[in-house]
Amino acid sequence: MLYFCDAACKASLGVPSFPPPAGEPPASEDPVRPQMGAPSATAPPRATGTRLLAGLGIGAASTASAYLARSAPLSLAIGIATSVAAALLLVHSALGARRSGAQPADDLMAAAAIVLSAAAAILGPGLGDPPRAGPGLAVATSVCIAVLLGRWLESLARTRAEGPLRRLAQAVDVHARVRRQGEWIEVPADSVRAGEEVEVHEGEVIPADGVVRAGSAQVVPYPGARSRVHRAQGDSVIAGARVHAGALTLLTTFSGPERNVVRIARIADPASPNQAPVGALAHRLSGAAGIAVGVVATGLGVGLVAWAGAPLAQALAAAAAVLAVAGPRALRLAATAPLLAAAGRSAGHGAFFRDGAAVESAGRVAAAVFAVRGTLTVGRPEVRDIVVVGDREQGEILALAAAAEGAAPGHPLGAAIQRRAREKGLDVPEPRRLAERPGQGVLGAGPRGESIAVGTRRLLLSEGVSVAAADRAAHDVEAARQTAVLVAVSDRVQAVLALDDPLRDDAADAIARLGRLGIEPVLLTGDSRGTAEALGEALGIGHVRAEVEPADRAVEIRRFSDAGTVVAVIGHPARDASALSAADVSIALGAAGAAKADASIRLAGESLVDAVSALADARTAVARSRRNLAAAVLVALVGGLCAALGLLPVPLAAAIGSLTAAAVERS
Repeated sequence: MLYFCDAACKASLGVPSFPPPAGEPPASEDPVRPQMGAPSATAPPRATGTRLLAGLGIGAASTASAYLARSAPLSLAIGIATSVAAALLLVHSALGARRSGAQPADDLMAAAAIVLSAAAAILGPGLGDPPRAGPGLAVATSVCIAVLLGRWLESLARTRAEGPLRRLAQAVDVHARVRRQGEWIEVPADSVRAGEEVEVHEGEVIPADGVVRAGSAQVVPYPGARSRVHRAQGDSVIAGARVHAGALTLLTTFSGPERNVVRIARIADPASPNQAPVGALAHRLSGAAGIAVGVVATGLGVGLVAWAGAPLAQALAAAAAVLAVAGPRALRLAATAPLLAAAGRSAGHGAFFRDGAAVESAGRVAAAVFAVRGTLTVGRPEVRDIVVVGDREQGEILALAAAAEGAAPGHPLGAAIQRRAREKGLDVPEPRRLAERPGQGVLGAGPRGESIAVGTRRLLLSEGVSVAAADRAAHDVEAARQTAVLVAVSDRVQAVLALDDPLRDDAADAIARLGRLGIEPVLLTGDSRGTAEALGEALGIGHVRAEVEPADRAVEIRRFSDAGTVVAVIGHPARDASALSAADVSIALGAAGAAKADASIRLAGESLVDAVSALADARTAVARSRRNLAAAVLVALVGGLCAALGLLPVPLAAAIGSLTAAAVERS
């Protein structure tokens, strides 16, 4: 928690207290407990849990009294009061659900079941025979206990499942230092607006998602992370990250409820336009089930009385049993609970799903494509060797190659060549007629007009340069898992540069985890086939697609989808934008706070293991959602049929319905 001066403290230091912008609530002046943002959407309804426990106690007491009380009118009064109280509690819950946009049908149907079972108990022996009505009302109060116990178990399961989401939301319940009207002022984090500048000092928590505009720092990239990463200008960060050394000035991209750590709690919201297909199916089924069960219960009651001549009490009990066992609550929770739990687990290791549809798509991934440079490798290649195959000196060749690389500023291979030239203290000439061939290399002219070509075999061949003299050297370089860059001067190949980009420490572990999930790893690269196959062999990747130029990578990805394979691409938005945009599931490393990274899964860090873990969480969630949905449908159909036939007592029906809903919430 951050400490800020109150008004008196600021006055003593000569620091003005700035009023909040128009329309915003004033910030707290309490120096010990800053004003917090709006309550988290994931916070458990403690009052509801207390009411449920109170209802359980009343129900148990009334059941005992109904059996044991010697005064029949007293037991009758207690039973009726208990049933009415439980029904009103559920109706209150339904009204609250309706105001929040949720479905109130399940609470209303449970309340109806309680009322009908109580009415059946009263009308069974007749109001003129209170001694027999007391034990009958014990049955009705046991229905109250079953329903309220199920709700309480659901509340416990929901609290456990939403624990990670709640901790994430609490991590951003801080103050922010924001620039407004040219001055830095302190405001609650949830009042920061997108596009504003935010300043974060050492030891402070980043209050909003954003991109670093100035400064550099060592940052814990997300709440709960065990390692630190370096963040500087242009890097993205998320709310909840903590600055450990240094200071940052951010340009906010997502604020308030749109911050990654807050938005994730709404991933299973049925009102979302991009909810998971299994969640949409469950939503439709629960809506249809609510109508169908209500119609069946009503028709059953009327039919038993009008056509079968059954007593009214029997008809009411049968209708109550149908409502209790076949309500839509379990159907609604069957799909949403696992999705929300998966989103919370993934967010706990810095992976944030875009929406529910992204979770389900990620759960069906069959192939994961890796863009090599900076994904499976560190992304900072170094020149390890220069194999001269022509008649020019090594230093001259390196200087000319470094000059030509000016055509592609920022490219990792070009940067490595220029860095090696500087390290050797070479005089790099001013190049002319520079041109870049994406995915192949660069062209230029030296100070005396000699042509320069630096890149792949394909580039040199397209310029009419024979590469035969460099074949053996290039093959040896590629066999060592290094990138072979050919240099030609005056239409003659002169050297092969060996560039080494080491594998990341977690690359092999991530590939192994994909194999255990049954997901095929695919290596997609612009490197030569020899280098790509050597990398694939080192990592255990059998499917290699080499020499694919950046412009063609989206086409390669679409071939997977056209063949019916759900494909994920793991990469960086800046380097691998075309491949990520073509994927069924795009996983963007280090892009959780970036405004333009509209990926299916955005990672706050760059861990490949975290990316694969998100796929595993999604796969588990989708499997559980389908299993839960099938179980809920089966229980509703079989239980409803048994209840309609009079084979299922009302208390047992209520217990089955409540425990089914609690079980799918807990799964």
